[in-house]
Order: sequence, then C-alpha cells, then structure tokens
Amino acid sequence: ADDGRGITQNIANELLSTGIDVITTGNHVWDKKEIIELTEKNNNVLRPANFVEGSPGKGFGANEIFIL
Repeated sequence: ADDGRGITQNIANELLSTGIDVITTGNHVWDKKEIIELTEKNNNVLRPANFVEGSPGKGFGANEIFIL
C-alpha cells in the first residue's frame, strides 16, 4: 500500500489479474480494513495461518489442480 503496510483491494486485484495463484500476507494484513472483505470472499488471498481462531479470512487454502 502507499504507506508500505498492508494490502488494498486494488493491489490484490491487480496481482491476481496477472495470473498468480495465491497472495500470502503477513502481520500487517489488516492495516487496510478494506481487505477484510476480500480475504473472507476470496480463497486466493490468505492471512497468516497462526492468527487466532475467528480472525477474518483463511490461513490456508487449496485450489483444484488438473493434470492433463
């Protein structure tokens, strides 16, 4: 984000639009409150797995992988 802490929805959407599979975050994930909704709706934006139970979002995720 502009101040070097957290991530905004615009940044996350831009990163995901490039084709990356997952965004992992760190302890400053909630510095931009707007990201809470995205982490709850999007399995590709993950909060740290060791956050306390009940924290918004998911600490791990998996997507289907197809091998042709």
